[in-house]
Amino acid sequence: MTNRPRKLLSELFREVRLTGGSYVIVEGRSDVTFFQVWARKLHFNPAPIFLEVDRLEVGPDILMSYNFNDSQRSRVVVVAREAFERGVSLRCVADRDTGCNVENNNFETLLWTDYPAIESYAMTRSVLDLMNISIFRNRYNADDLFNDLSRILSLIYSLRLRVSNLPALNYDKGFPQRGVLDKFTLERAVSDQHKELAKTCAPSKATDPRKVSYGHDIASLLFFHDKQFFKGTLHITDVAQLEDQMLKVVEMDGNYRTEPLFQQLEHWLNA
Repeated sequence: MTNRPRKLLSELFREVRLTGGSYVIVEGRSDVTFFQVWARKLHFNPAPIFLEVDRLEVGPDILMSYNFNDSQRSRVVVVAREAFERGVSLRCVADRDTGCNVENNNFETLLWTDYPAIESYAMTRSVLDLMNISIFRNRYNADDLFNDLSRILSLIYSLRLRVSNLPALNYDKGFPQRGVLDKFTLERAVSDQHKELAKTCAPSKATDPRKVSYGHDIASLLFFHDKQFFKGTLHITDVAQLEDQMLKVVEMDGNYRTEPLFQQLEHWLNA
């Protein structure tokens, strides 16, 4: 959260109209950085303005009026909806997550990530191979990394589909053996109330692991399966730091730029 004063939506909308700038509202600070790097390489003139939704005043009352839960995703959707209804030309990017409320919120001001989150674009063989080379010092077999992560991520995703607003997983507890990714046990990582359900979950049949790679699961699984290596050897002290590195590799790889979200955003910015 930021300590800076938040703008009212009316103030943001007035600013957009007065300046004619291209404003894009995203969920978090890491999203701002990622989109800024993407935009800089495309040399938009004038440059778009990326704002995290926490810079805006979107209180619980307006979330409740739309029957939304209290989350950054919900706030982004509300900004998009309010902008659409008031005829304000901006764009908002929200995480698809498990797909909840995607079909019910279809406005030209709102773009959904192609997969559950921006981090999901990391789940390709080429990105993981680059990560293994550039961050992990070739510690892992990149194919094994891809296959093991794909299976575990789809298993977790299947539980998320069955439990809305699933509490945060205890990834650390989910690994009974350090340094062995494929030993992750889902029922060890969930709260007692979800252990029996977790035992019945099976990996998704999705052929593209990006479709079932939810939010922070990727970096969390990588970090906690080999925590001492990341902290002691790589000096990566937490999941957030690893996630920042991961997104830099996604940018380095560059294949995400051909995905529909980025094509749609580029088209709007060039219009």
